[in-house]
Formats: sequence, C-alpha cells, structure tokens
Amino acid sequence: MRSQPVTPWRRTATGVEEGGPVSELEMLDLLIVSNGHGEDAIAAHLAKVLLRRRPHVRVGAFALVGPGHAYQRAGIPLLFGSRPMPSGGFGWQHPRGFLQDLAAGFLSLTASQLDALRRLRPKVRGLLLVGDIYPVLLTLSYRVPRVFVSTARSDYISPHLRIETGLLARSCQLVLARDELTARSLVRRGVNALSVGNVMMDMLKPRGFTLGLKPGEPVLALLPGSRRDFADNLVALAEVVQAVKVERPAQAVAALAGSLPDPARLSGNWRLEPVGCCAEQAEGLDGWLVSGAGDVRIGLTLNGFADLLQRADLALGLAGTANEQAAGLGKPVVSFPRPGVQYTRRFAERQKRLLGDALLLTGGPGEAARRVVRLLDAPEERLRRGEAGRSRMGRPGAAERMVALIERAFGLCADCPPLFQQG
Repeated sequence: MRSQPVTPWRRTATGVEEGGPVSELEMLDLLIVSNGHGEDAIAAHLAKVLLRRRPHVRVGAFALVGPGHAYQRAGIPLLFGSRPMPSGGFGWQHPRGFLQDLAAGFLSLTASQLDALRRLRPKVRGLLLVGDIYPVLLTLSYRVPRVFVSTARSDYISPHLRIETGLLARSCQLVLARDELTARSLVRRGVNALSVGNVMMDMLKPRGFTLGLKPGEPVLALLPGSRRDFADNLVALAEVVQAVKVERPAQAVAALAGSLPDPARLSGNWRLEPVGCCAEQAEGLDGWLVSGAGDVRIGLTLNGFADLLQRADLALGLAGTANEQAAGLGKPVVSFPRPGVQYTRRFAERQKRLLGDALLLTGGPGEAARRVVRLLDAPEERLRRGEAGRSRMGRPGAAERMVALIERAFGLCADCPPLFQQG
C-alpha cells in the first residue's frame, strides 16, 4: 500500500522550500537532485516509474535550476525549488551569462541550496542525481548510496574530465551514461557505468491531436527551445518556413514548451491569432503565428509535441532536448546558430557532435531553407539521417531499464540481486 506523501516545505519569495523543521520530515528512501528543466522532467519520469513499481518507496525532489514544475506536474513531492537565473542554467556557456547570474544572486541561492541539503542529510537514505557533475559536488557530504544519471557529458561531445571520473568512481554505486560509447570510456577509468538508453525517448506519448495538418503536404516541426529567447527563435524559424514555401508547399507547427510568446517580442510583422472558428479541425493547437501579409500560417501547440513529431517529415530546431528527441524518432533536424541564451554556436557544435548525421548544422536561415527544400525532395537521405538519430539516442524503454537498476543499487526490493559482482 502506498504510504502517505511527504509533506513539502513552504515556498518563500526566494524560491527556497522551507517551513516545518526538518526533524518533522519523515525519512526519505530517495532524494532526487537535478539541475536543469530537462533534467527535472527526466528525473520526474523516473520517479513515476519507480513509484508505480515500488509504491512503498518514499521520494522527495530537489530542483537546483528553476522552480521544479516537472516534479509538481508528476505529483512528486518538491522539497526545494530554485528561483530562475538570467542564464536559464547556461551560465557555464558564456561569461556574460555567468556574470548576470552572479548579479541576480547566484551565490546566495547556492548558499541556500547547500544549507537545505545539509538540513535534509539526516533524513535521506539514498541519492538519485540527474544532470551534470554539479549535483554530485553539492551532495558530497552525504554518506549514502548514490546513482548518477549523467545527461550532460558524452564522448561524442566531450569526455568526462579526469577529476570527474575520479569523483564518480569514489562516490557513486552506479553511473547511467547517456550512450554506450561514454559508458565504455567510464568503465575503463574505474567507474561502475552502464548505458541502457535515454529516458527522454520514453516521454513522447501522442495524444491523437490533429494539429490542423492536412494529408499529402510535407510537415515541418518547429522547435524554438524552452529558454527566455524562444520568441526570437520562433520568428527566425518562421522566416525559414516562409522561404521554403516560396519553393514548394509545406505546412508547419511549432511546439512551445511553456506558453505562447509575448506579442511584443514578435518582430518582422509576425502576429498571433487565436485558433478561431476552425478549432474542431485544429485539435491541439493553441493559436497561430501569421505573417504580415497573411500568406504564412504556422500552428502553435503547447501540448502536441509528440503528435507533431509523429507527423513531421523533418524538424527545424533551435532546442536542446527537443532536437535530440526529434532525432531519436528518426526525424532529421536542420538548425543554425543564434544569438541568445541557448542555441549559440558552441552549443550547436556540441549537439552536432552528439547527433552526428541526424543534425544538419547550417550557417543561417537562408542556408537552412535551402537544405530543408533539398531534404524534402530526398526521402532516402531523410531515412539515412533518421537512422543515424535513432542509433545515437538509443532504443525506447530506457526508463524501465534504468529503474530496475536503481532498485538494485539502493536495495529497494527484497529479492534484488547485487548490481555488480565483486571480484
């Protein structure tokens, strides 16, 4: 029988969850610590699978980047949610973003996180860490078993640093690497590492939305990202679609992560329009992005991402996780670097190394439009690039395989065999 949920602390103006004394918090079998919006979603999905398999397990979540909405949507008790930083968690990529984070109180937020983790420590039996090395560093004072789901490092992009592998070898019972190449590299350096696929590929459940798409005409999936510059990215992608439609018919839908864009952020005479009278034919759409002349209409969906990828012939992407999910479903992704928070040239080049031929990294919108037109006329190339994406992202079912390993690492089942044979 499922035990009563953990009572979360109260949210303050700074985003720190506090309230009742930690002494009143019941023991947690597992504290999940994640550092990123996509990482929160992955961790929350793992927690849901774990609780379905082991409903007696007591779980709490600790979000290091942002308010932790993914945990709240999944019904996972949130013990700490952070206030957003200007860089959106990407301060490590550019000095200016890091300086903006410092000015916004990054150091005081980190101090609050460390204090909250210190107070939680006596109540935690195990740690599930999701993200890069940062949550591992923040929880070094814990003397409990830990599993690390490594989402940021890949030998396709940049291998784990020697100091990281030494730390992981000493502190983690298990590291779940994002691909087989990286797992083999970690094992050679003394880390208990395995790769069983990517949870993000298990998080795509189509809901049957029509999205206003007509049969017989190519479909372009627009992925503008989830950071604060998504409206600027959306306009840039819309202008690519406009150029493509000069050459051949195509229809496009943009998958938005949180909300419709602020109309004031839409440059180039683009405007928002409501779904309107044809809503029954555009199930899953939340509005339209329309060009100044009204000749280009792009659907906008907040909840139809999986349905869109299922229907799409290819993706135009300026995103992180969404680009990788599209590639993993066999959809070639065309992209180009942008000024702004996330899809910088450095980020784009790293993603290209990760996704290989599944990602076509172009120099700008004009070249992107030409590559889209060529791809639409080349089904064999689309198929080849799609297979490259599936190979890099791994087969579906990773969440169940990961949770089975997590259960063994933490001894959450009476009949759990040892995770690794000794000797």
